[in-house]
Amino acid sequence: MKCNRCGLNINFETKYCSACGNTLTKQDELMVDINYYELFELSPNSTLKDIEKRMRALTRFWGNRANISSKIEQRHEAERMLQYLSKAELILLDPQKRTYYDQSLFNKKKAVQKNKSNTPTPIQFSTQENSSNDFFTNNSGETIPEIYSEDIQIEQKSNFRNFFWYTILKGTVVNVDPTYMSHPDFRWDFFLIKIVIFVVAVFVISPIIIGIMLGLIVASAIFSFMFPSRTRHGYGFLSSILSHMLSFIFTKHLLGQKEMVSVRDIRLRDHLGQEHLIRIKGEIVSGNINVGDEIEVEGFNRGGTIMFRRGWNKRIRSEIRVKRR
Repeated sequence: MKCNRCGLNINFETKYCSACGNTLTKQDELMVDINYYELFELSPNSTLKDIEKRMRALTRFWGNRANISSKIEQRHEAERMLQYLSKAELILLDPQKRTYYDQSLFNKKKAVQKNKSNTPTPIQFSTQENSSNDFFTNNSGETIPEIYSEDIQIEQKSNFRNFFWYTILKGTVVNVDPTYMSHPDFRWDFFLIKIVIFVVAVFVISPIIIGIMLGLIVASAIFSFMFPSRTRHGYGFLSSILSHMLSFIFTKHLLGQKEMVSVRDIRLRDHLGQEHLIRIKGEIVSGNINVGDEIEVEGFNRGGTIMFRRGWNKRIRSEIRVKRR
């Protein structure tokens, strides 16, 4: 890095410039020769909200690649990209640091244009790093930004989701209660699917069932005729078969068992200092949540309690997914 006063090249860990004695501030350490606007395809005039949305989508994409990719090269690329994202968040999401950074980019661009005959190359990575386009291109040459466009579309639909009490919260975990067991939530999607399957089964399989029932009636009549009895065991056998068939259709074997699921309550404190109760019903199959983690959760607001649907843990850079049943 260079001292912003005299331009001397200084070790990154150094706190003072040995030439002029200038104290290197936090902002000086964050200023690197990387144009984050070009790297993350952002406009220099982007608002903080737009930058935050873009950072969130990129962090999810590269975090998933770093955790689940089977290729070492892709994992290394993702880890390197996540480091750039962490540095960019510290700069672009802070108005004071962003002003300082924009001024540094402007001065460097002005210096490059002034010395264009000697140094014609614009602001870019060193020769040991990939260019900004390489970060968004996979091994087959296909660009990647479309992959996480779904996350950006989800953010754009937040107003529509809020109409159905869908909430997106971001903050720090301040408390995690012990796990306990409870009944699962009523799933309208599963219920409607079962109704559709049952109706289709009635119309499609009913001729087969009617044929089986008629065959049982005939077999029972023949059986009772060949072996007459005052107690009519044949008809008793038929009624037993029919009762078992009806019990299979209208009992839990078809409608599903109501098993107990694990429940975990957590307290989330947002940037305004307000605490929210988040309830996670089901087993966490990806990621984890501990006290002190900075997370982002999505879920439905039910009487002041946010019923967890999915989330993202920034500390471990992993998506939080729950198997609810």
